[in-house]
Amino acid sequence: MTIPLERSEPPHGPHAPHTGHLSELPAILPTSGLRPKEIRLARFADVDMKRWVIAVSCPKGEGSWSPAGVEAPILPSGRQALLDFVEERQGFLDGGDHPALIPYRRFDGALDYWPAAMLRKVKAAVGRGSGVRFSLKTLRATFAQMAKDRGVPIEAVSRAMRHGSTKTTEQFYARIRADDAFRALYRAFEVPEVRAVPETLEERQTSPPHG
Repeated sequence: MTIPLERSEPPHGPHAPHTGHLSELPAILPTSGLRPKEIRLARFADVDMKRWVIAVSCPKGEGSWSPAGVEAPILPSGRQALLDFVEERQGFLDGGDHPALIPYRRFDGALDYWPAAMLRKVKAAVGRGSGVRFSLKTLRATFAQMAKDRGVPIEAVSRAMRHGSTKTTEQFYARIRADDAFRALYRAFEVPEVRAVPETLEERQTSPPHG
């Protein structure tokens, strides 16, 4: 699911925050599987557009169970959106610089990472404008279900989502659809099973000798 995000009109005032550069965000999230916090605190340097991966610098479970050096993929369907976003980001910074992948400009003009509350407000505005009720977590689930529907093994989906086990992936994010399950069963059983039948003693006596 890709939800179009129109450029929102900023509040009135000379230093009102601008959200136009977030227009590609709904296309990036379901093609990377990143959590809202992970994309919100991502750094521009985390993005590798040669390998099409993004290093998860602030993963869930950081400092406890999450391993260091984890990455998330950027699927082909989201790569152009990312390229467009990078171009918008340059225009937003207007010659300035900030390590955040998605920089946020405060009312006083200072740049920062996006606050969670402000990102939720943008999400709410998108929901009102599009008429589609969703959560940012829904976009992560979309990533998992799209991959599973295309036949990606659940182990690969789970690894891309950085889950500790496939149980979490299957229970909360991606389940095989009934049609896909039945199709797999039909493929497995559509070839007739061939069994070797041993010769009877009479057949063995009447058959010509080999060689």
